[in-house]
Amino acid sequence: MKSLLFPLAVLYGWVTDVRNWLYDTGKLKSVRFDLFTIGVGNLRVGGTGKTPFIEYLIRLFASEYKIATLSRGYGRKSRGFRIATPESSAQEIGDEPLQLYAKFGDKIRVCVGEERILAIPELLACHPEIQMILLDDVFQHRSIKPHVQILLTDYKNLFYQDYLLPVGRLREARKQARRADLIVVTKCPSQIPEIEKENIRHNIQKYAPTCKVLFTYVRYGKPRNIFNQSEEPLLQKVALVSGIAQPHYFERDMQERFYVQKHFIFPDHCFFSREDIAAFSEFLEQNPECFLLCTEKDAVKLRKMDFTEKYKNRVFSIGLKVDFLDEDESYFFKNYMQERLKHFEEKEY
Repeated sequence: MKSLLFPLAVLYGWVTDVRNWLYDTGKLKSVRFDLFTIGVGNLRVGGTGKTPFIEYLIRLFASEYKIATLSRGYGRKSRGFRIATPESSAQEIGDEPLQLYAKFGDKIRVCVGEERILAIPELLACHPEIQMILLDDVFQHRSIKPHVQILLTDYKNLFYQDYLLPVGRLREARKQARRADLIVVTKCPSQIPEIEKENIRHNIQKYAPTCKVLFTYVRYGKPRNIFNQSEEPLLQKVALVSGIAQPHYFERDMQERFYVQKHFIFPDHCFFSREDIAAFSEFLEQNPECFLLCTEKDAVKLRKMDFTEKYKNRVFSIGLKVDFLDEDESYFFKNYMQERLKHFEEKEY
């Protein structure tokens, strides 16, 4: 089957290469805005951990800078520029922006807009105090040129092992990784032999010779009730609910901590229906010792659904945080970002 798709992949690659050549030669223009912007993106379709990495950046900078996040708001049913408010829903702004707003809405502005180059002036018109914008999934949106471009690649799906659509899952050729300032390997095991890290670096730097390659992993927090944020120390038997890009990884991780009885799997960015809630409730009724456990991305949508009171105390979500594999890499990243900010501020002033 892949051999039949190969000509389409060649054509797709030619089209994206021409587009990138037009930007590289200045025939199509990229705009760099007069406030510090950080782009977080990937080459591959699907979950590489962009939202958790955006959260890492928020935690890193929110105490010193007035920050906004800007994404397309994938999966939303609205169009145009939106700023998240307490009344916002996943249908209006998308589930991942709503997740960010639920966690950081008192510290940052969360915004969506398909045309990022038009959305930024709208954002600044509403909130001129903003000093930094974190651009989610912007690697292919070359009309904007971030001050720092971070490319993510999943440890289990490294871009150099993949192929262009529709044969593989790459949105651009591997060589386009050279446009990144930093490349971060995400979702790693908590420990990797140094020889394996060197092998991954070597393979990545075939396509991006000047890029520093860093490694991150995720740490899960404690499950919390999605309605009142209480913890449940006796949480053991669970049914998982996930509408994410790679549900099998979520299931694998949860099996290490809980007795997983069932996994309700939905498409990425799905919206839950009344029938889905009825199915969850039926499972809870038939399994009184079990709890529902979902991702934070799904929790922001389930929280809006009409669970009966008797089941609300059995619906939990589990969050995660990104961190670098070792202190040296963490120090390098923080120092690198501070140096780029310093250079930007000195140039501005």
